[in-house]
Amino acid sequence: MSHPGPGPSGTDPAPQILPDSELGRARTAALDAAVGAYDIRGRIPDQLDEDILFALGWATARAMAEIHSTTEVVIGHDMRPSSPGF
Repeated sequence: MSHPGPGPSGTDPAPQILPDSELGRARTAALDAAVGAYDIRGRIPDQLDEDILFALGWATARAMAEIHSTTEVVIGHDMRPSSPGF
């Protein structure tokens, strides 16, 4: 999936999960399994992939902007080889 660039006024359009398709149902199930109350866990690429993590990142940025009136968020990662790409 290529991710959309900024939309009008510099806003990003929402990523499309397409819940009414077979792929969308699989993506929704993957999100349900990965997202907990305090963290996100899953095996790469079996349970989490670039598209799912993009959607999570987009939603997190949107929520942070609305709740905390901020446009900056710090993201870290561990030493696993897949971490920098996500």
